[in-house]
Amino acid sequence: MTKHSTPPELYLPIDTARWLPGVCSENTPYLEIWPMSFYDEILLRNPDGLMNGKSIETVIKNCVPAIKNPGLIPESDYRYIFTAITLATNGEKATFNSACSKCKEFNQYELDIQQMLIEYQTAPIPEEFRIDDLIFSVKEIFYQDLVEYRSNSYGLSKSISNLQKRPEQSFDVAKLQKEINHYRTNELLLKTKKINSISSENFGSVTDSGYILQFLKTADKQIMQQVNAHLDQKQRSNRKEIVCSDCNHKNKVQVEIDPADQFFSKLVNTNDEEIEDLFKGIDKEIDKLHKEIANLVWYMRGSVSYQECMHMSPREIRSLQEQIKENLENSKKIGVPLI
Repeated sequence: MTKHSTPPELYLPIDTARWLPGVCSENTPYLEIWPMSFYDEILLRNPDGLMNGKSIETVIKNCVPAIKNPGLIPESDYRYIFTAITLATNGEKATFNSACSKCKEFNQYELDIQQMLIEYQTAPIPEEFRIDDLIFSVKEIFYQDLVEYRSNSYGLSKSISNLQKRPEQSFDVAKLQKEINHYRTNELLLKTKKINSISSENFGSVTDSGYILQFLKTADKQIMQQVNAHLDQKQRSNRKEIVCSDCNHKNKVQVEIDPADQFFSKLVNTNDEEIEDLFKGIDKEIDKLHKEIANLVWYMRGSVSYQECMHMSPREIRSLQEQIKENLENSKKIGVPLI
C-alpha cells in the first residue's frame, strides 16, 4: 500500500536531457510524480534536514523515483518539480500566509498551484543579457548551491545580529564590519555562480569566477540593480499582488511553496528569544501527525500497519478515514460500540 505500488499522481513535462549525467535514471520528456506521505511531511518539519538540504532531497527521491541525485537539479527545475509535488499532494489550491508591509497584520490567501506550475513551465530561462556595452552569459545554479548559500546566509546574519546586540563597552566595530562584508560576499558568490562570462567588444571575454566576483563587488549601484533584475527573472514570475484584508494595502510578495525557503525565512526573521517557541511549534506539528497515524492504525484493527500508514498518499489516507467514518456510523446503527 505504499505510494510506489500505486500509479503516479501526474506526469510532469520537463527536459531532463539538459541535466548532468546521473541526476536522473533516464532522459525522459516526463517525470512521474507521486504525492507526499506522512513520512515526507515529517521530514519537512526536521530543522536540521531543512538546513542541510537532506530533507528536501529525500522527499524528491521518494516522490520522483527517477531522480537519483537531487542536489544537482538546476534551481529552476527544482522549484518546478517541488511545485508539482505540492500539486500532487494537496490538489490545485493551497493557502499562503503573508504579513502586510503597511499594517503588519497577517493575511491568509489562496494559491492556484496549477497556475503556478504553468508559470514555472512557461517562464523563459535567459541565456544572456546586456547592460550598456557589457554582455552577461548566464547559467543555472544547482539545488546544492542554493543550500550552501542559505546556510551561510543564516549563519552570517545571526553572527551580525549577535554582534550588534553587544553592550557598548564590548562592541567590536571592526569584527562587525568584517561579518557584514562576509555576508555581502556570500550574496555576490551566488550571483557569480549564475554568470558564465562577461564580455564586451573593447575588453573581450572574462570567464574566471574570481574576476567576475571582483567586478560585482566594485560595480556601481545602477549596474547591480540591473544584474539582480536579470538574474532573478525566474523568481519574479512568482511575485503576486495581494490585498490586505485589514487595511486594503496592495502588497507585492514573493510566493514560494518550498518548505526550506519558508523555514529559512522564519529563522532569519525570528529573534533569539522566539527561536525556542518556533521549534516547539514544529515539534507539536510532528506530534499531531504521529497521533493521526496512530488513530488510523488503531481504527483499522491491524489491517494496516503503522509503517504502511506512514507511507500512504493523502488519497489513500482519505479512503481510510471514510472507511472509519462508515464503520463508526454502522456501529451506532446496530448499537454495538467500536472498541
